[in-house]
Amino acid sequence: MSDIWKWIDENSGVLSIILSLIGFIILAIQTRKARSAAESARLATEDVIRSVSHIDTISDLARIRSEMNNIQLALRGGRYEAALLHAQSIREGLSQLRSRKGFESDKMRAQIQLMATSLRKLQDNLELKLDDPEFALSVSGINSNLSEYSVIISGWMEEMRFSSGGLQK
Repeated sequence: MSDIWKWIDENSGVLSIILSLIGFIILAIQTRKARSAAESARLATEDVIRSVSHIDTISDLARIRSEMNNIQLALRGGRYEAALLHAQSIREGLSQLRSRKGFESDKMRAQIQLMATSLRKLQDNLELKLDDPEFALSVSGINSNLSEYSVIISGWMEEMRFSSGGLQK
């Protein structure tokens, strides 16, 4: 046993170097594993954020489409104040869409702008109708436009539901 201790004592410098090298190798391996795990966590987080944003946009589109239906119902029932509030809500939602992923194309931005402008004109006409009950408001024309916009919005929703990265136009 004493021979073993004597050998260890004589070779302790070499053993220290060997143990240090083994320690550094283990540290390098563990650091690489930790870096890989951190990168995997970062990528997973980005995927979750994209998915939540994707679902949030689909939800917003569904709300906008529902609000369009609410305007149509309000107009048919002569509830112009309610139609006015729904139009404002839709315009706000459309404004938010402009900055979302998938809505960067000129065509989509033009469609959003057309809807927003049409809703602004509708709001102006509804204000006139509220001020002057004799003001002529073409409910069928308005509802026809809103139906067309609902179809466009529904198309966007379907594209988003069945694409992994959102609208790709």
